[in-house]
Amino acid sequence: MLPATGQTARVRLVRAYAAASGRECREVLVGTGGGGTSRLLCRAGEGWREARPLITAGTGRP
Repeated sequence: MLPATGQTARVRLVRAYAAASGRECREVLVGTGGGGTSRLLCRAGEGWREARPLITAGTGRP
């Protein structure tokens, strides 16, 4: 359930990787029925925190 809206959401793992910082990170797709948004979560101590992606789809150089 999403805390901001109370909606039920599905979360799907897109990819898992080790960041350059050495942290374990997961890119997930959060869907609420009408669409989805990509989120990046990285391990922080005993839990996970949302992180800002450095590269997003469609912003790379040709």
